[in-house]
This record gives sequence, structure tokens and C-alpha cells, in this order.
Amino acid sequence: VASYLVVEGHVSLEICAAGVGCRRVLSVGRGELIGWSPFLSDSCFTATAKTLEPTHLIRIDADRLRQACEQNHEFGYQILRKVVKTLSTRINAARLQMLDVFGTESGPSLSASDSHSEAVTAEASSETPTITNIAGVNKNGG
Repeated sequence: VASYLVVEGHVSLEICAAGVGCRRVLSVGRGELIGWSPFLSDSCFTATAKTLEPTHLIRIDADRLRQACEQNHEFGYQILRKVVKTLSTRINAARLQMLDVFGTESGPSLSASDSHSEAVTAEASSETPTITNIAGVNKNGG
């Protein structure tokens, strides 16, 4: 199982469902991570990634990366920061997609202190999109 780091190009992350088709959740570019789920040994992919242009990726073996993080805690912390940033971006993209689907009307607005609690709840309960396959990607970096 692997994740990928975008070196060059852009990749669309889409969620597909029967009867609805595929919907782009967001696109990622240089320096961004595709497939954070393999960092959690028991998770599965839930989205599809498609290149939007010629794209170069670095393949990251998730098992080896987890081992390196366990052996070097500072390195592991830096990787964790990158994965959390990726998750935050994906959650915000999903929230924006929900606004497109459900509109902007809502109940009482949240205060600044309430919005942090809402974000934590969303992170804990949301099934954030990841990757099921990569179409048209040159995995050899060339």
C-alpha cells in the first residue's frame, strides 16, 4: 500500500457513487499528498485520483514510512504535521462541497469558540476522501 507526493502537475480527487457518478472534491498540486489512508494501517481508500495534466509523483511505501516514523520521532512528528494538514484541507473541501449540495441556509451561527469544536468533531467523525486508483499517472517519475 502506498501514498504519493505530487512533484509536478495536478491531480483531481473524486468521490464516485452508483447512480450519481463521480464528483470532484478537490484538486491537489505540487507538494501535496495523495492517499493519506495508508498511514493508518487499518484504513481503506474511498476516492479516486485522476491526473489533470502530465504529472510526476513520488511513491511512498506506507509500511516503511510508518517504521521510519516509529524509529525517529522527530521525523514522525513532521510527517504527522503533513498528514494533518492534508486532512484539514480535505475536510474543508468536503464542507464546501456540502454547501454546493445543501445550500447556505443554516440554523444559528456559531461563535468563533464553537467553530473549533465543530472542526474537531468533523475530523473525528468524517470519512475523508482518499484514493482508490490513479489513472494516467507515471509511477516511475518520468
